[in-house]
Amino acid sequence: MAETAAALVETRDTKLEIIMGREALDKLAAATVLVLGCGGVGSNCCEALARGGIGHFVILDKDIIAPSNINRQAIAFHSTVGKRKVDVMDAMIRDINPAATVIKRTEYLLSDNIDEFFASVLEQTDGKLDYVVDAIDTISAKLTIAKYAQDHDIRLVSSMGGANKLHPECLRFADIFDTVRDPMSRIMRKECKKRGIKSLHVLFSCEESVKTQPRDPSNIHERTELGTASFMPPIMGQMDRRRGYPPDQWPRHRARACRWPAPRLAERAEMEPRLFDAHCHLDLMAHPDAVADEATALGLGLFDCGVDPRDFASAHGRTRRLPTVIKGIGLHPWWLADGRCGPAEVNLLCEVAAQERYIGEVGLDFSARFAGSEPLQIQAFDRLCDALVQHPLTGRVISIHAVRSAGAVLDVLESHGLLIPNPTPPLSSSTGLAALRTNSPARETQTAIFP
Repeated sequence: MAETAAALVETRDTKLEIIMGREALDKLAAATVLVLGCGGVGSNCCEALARGGIGHFVILDKDIIAPSNINRQAIAFHSTVGKRKVDVMDAMIRDINPAATVIKRTEYLLSDNIDEFFASVLEQTDGKLDYVVDAIDTISAKLTIAKYAQDHDIRLVSSMGGANKLHPECLRFADIFDTVRDPMSRIMRKECKKRGIKSLHVLFSCEESVKTQPRDPSNIHERTELGTASFMPPIMGQMDRRRGYPPDQWPRHRARACRWPAPRLAERAEMEPRLFDAHCHLDLMAHPDAVADEATALGLGLFDCGVDPRDFASAHGRTRRLPTVIKGIGLHPWWLADGRCGPAEVNLLCEVAAQERYIGEVGLDFSARFAGSEPLQIQAFDRLCDALVQHPLTGRVISIHAVRSAGAVLDVLESHGLLIPNPTPPLSSSTGLAALRTNSPARETQTAIFP
């Protein structure tokens, strides 16, 4: 009976042990993690590491807690304002796990003291350092740490900027050279090349930064145009804890440990997912946002081809939220043929398309169903091509619908000088047009790239 009662006693590790096992927890308890920075990302990372079973910490931060820290930092309360961050962080870790050891450091990391700092840390930890989390916001220091980690084969993950970001679903783990849409990452990529840093494992957001209005600085030590949502740094800190993996499974800085597909810079799109659907119609689906969200979660990119230009403005908001969705403005020939769209919609199509890189679905349909509307379709397609020629954009993409009309489509494109003869293969060139060519009367839709 006593044995049964003892087995039912809960501990801090009870729930962790169920999913991880005792052996993994023992490895975590023996692990040593260096967390550089105890701000929004770092403090939440330390909390997650402590709750996740890490037994030994080295924490570094020179700052004290300020009132502006309260919205996002795990250690920031009205009761802790004015206290050293490392002291409050130390108390929190020990309160979560009384058995944990915590070494506090309060210096700035610079290129001229980095060797001394790590030598001192290794001396304090008896030569054991399993992982380093870079959660500081100074680019020069981040580069110094990255170079040192590369040269000394230290496991490192570096957190990029969370300022002016609102969508945690856009957070990604990737190599620094695979990052997109992040101002800090952009600078880091450039400087990494200069310093010979060949790879750097980072956490970043591929979301477009929220545009803010500059204001008069109230604190000369802060960039006051940068804002931070209360949930972004904590989520980033929780992600930086390596999701509960034991130390022998933690990736080195050269690894690609991302659940989501690592985005890469692409010539024709700002983000290249693992798979891409080059032609879909979200506007015609019952739940377009849900479909787009699910596709993004699966690593599937979408070229959302419009059928009515009046729907473009509202659907375009989806592309700002989900970087893997590309919205094209279009006017389907069916909508012209059956009267759902008329001259006003053609005017709107040409006006907006002149400024857009992605066009579609447009084209011609000469099947029996739409007999008699051929001149109307040709006129609209001709006006669109003229607008594109008058307002050229490098790498413009157009999705063309053609049913029993391939010759007519080619004639219109050729009349505007938009055809490049015999492209081989059709989509291999970023400067040519992937022309629609067919000998079949069957329906087909093609994607073309204009010079």
